[in-house]
Amino acid sequence: MNKIVSVFNGTRRDFLKGTVAIAASALAAPAIAQSRPLRIGFVSPSTGPLAGAAAGDPFVLENLRSALAGGITVDGGSKRAVEIVVRDCQSNANRSSEVAADLILREGVDIMCASIHSLTVTPVADQCELNGVPLVSSITPWETQVSGRGATPDKPFRYQLHMFWGFSEVSATYMDIWRQLKTNKVVGALWPNNTDGQGFAKGFPPLLQEQAYTLVDPGRYQDLTDDYSSIIQLFKKSGVEIISGNVLAPDWTTFWTQAAQQGFKAKAATTAAALAFASTAEQLGPLAQNHSFDLFWHPTFPYKSSITGQTAADYAAAFESSTGRQWNQIIGTVHATLETAIDTLKRSGGGDREANREALFKTNLPTIQGPIVAGSGPAPNVVITPLTGAQWRMTKGGKHPFEPIIVSNVSARDVPVAGPAEATS
Repeated sequence: MNKIVSVFNGTRRDFLKGTVAIAASALAAPAIAQSRPLRIGFVSPSTGPLAGAAAGDPFVLENLRSALAGGITVDGGSKRAVEIVVRDCQSNANRSSEVAADLILREGVDIMCASIHSLTVTPVADQCELNGVPLVSSITPWETQVSGRGATPDKPFRYQLHMFWGFSEVSATYMDIWRQLKTNKVVGALWPNNTDGQGFAKGFPPLLQEQAYTLVDPGRYQDLTDDYSSIIQLFKKSGVEIISGNVLAPDWTTFWTQAAQQGFKAKAATTAAALAFASTAEQLGPLAQNHSFDLFWHPTFPYKSSITGQTAADYAAAFESSTGRQWNQIIGTVHATLETAIDTLKRSGGGDREANREALFKTNLPTIQGPIVAGSGPAPNVVITPLTGAQWRMTKGGKHPFEPIIVSNVSARDVPVAGPAEATS
C-alpha cells in the first residue's frame, strides 16, 4: 500500500490557532507573498528500471528554465518567477508517494507534474487528491488514473488533470497495424504484474474479442523476469502470430533474445513502454526490425510549444544538438505536461492552490503535444492526446541505427503516415 501523508495531525483548537496566525501573517506581509517564486513540483523516475524513459528530463527542464528565466506574466499583469522543483521517485511507488508528500508539505509547491508509468503517477495523484494540490499527469493510460484509482462518474477526482490516450486508442492503433499484415489473428499477451499490466489485462481483451482476435494469455509475470521459456513454449503451441504487451525494456530484450534462441517467430511484435526508445531496438539489433509500438510524439506532429515557440521538429533537433542522442517521444509529452502547469499558473495568478485547480480545469491550450482542452475527454479529469503507431526500421548509413516509421494514424488524423506496416518475419 502506498504511504499517505496527512497535512495536519493536531487538534481542532491547534488548527484554528494556526489558521488565525497564518491569516494574520498574510495580511501583514502581502508583498512577500506576492513576490515569492511560483513553484512546480515535478516527479519522475530518474533512477531504477524506468530511468531510460526519463533520460530526456534534463534537456526538457533546461529548455523550459531558459525560456522562463524572465518569469511569467500572470493574470493581473504582475511578473512572477517560476521554479521547477524535481524529485526522483526511483521507479518505486512508495518512493513516489514520499517525494510527492515532501514537495507538497515541505517545499510548498503550487502545482504538481508527474509522468512515466502508473508507478510514478498514481501515488503522486493520491497525495495531490489528499492534500488539495492540482496535478498535471501523463504517460500512463487514462483508465489507470480513473477506474484504476477508484473514481466513479458521480465521484471523480478533483485535483488531477490527466492527458494521455487510453485502451480504446491504443487497441485501435495496434489492430490497424495488424490489419495491414496477413496473420491468423492469434495474439499472445505479455502483461506484467504491475498496475499498467493489470490495466491492459483488464481493458484489452474485450476490445480484441470485438474484432475476432483469439487471445493467448499466460497470466501476469513479474517485472525483470529472467526466463520466459514457459511463455514462449505456450505461444508456439498455440500458434501465436502476434505478440502484444506493456513491457519494460529489459524484459522485452530478454523475451525476444530467448524467443529467437528457441525458434519462435511472430509476424507482429507490438508493445507499449519498451519500444518507446531506440535503445531497445539497438540492443536487439536485427531482431527488432519492424517491431511496432505506440508513438505519442514525433517530430512530424504539427504542433508547437506555447512556451518556447518551437515546433516538434525544432524541439527534436534541439534535443539531438544539445545531447548528442537521438530524440525520443517522452520529451515532447513531458514538455507539454509542464507547459500545461505553467499556463495554469499564468491564468490563476499563482499562489492559491484552489485557484490553480480551477484554472487547470479550464485549460484550452495548444501545446507541443497537441491541443489540451479540459473537459473534452471520456472522464472529467481526462484529455485524450494524439497517438500514432510506428515500427522501428534499421537504416542504411543513416544518422541513427534505427528510425521510427509512422504506419498508423487512426488515433491522430492530423499526423501523416510515412508508409505501410511490414511483418517482423
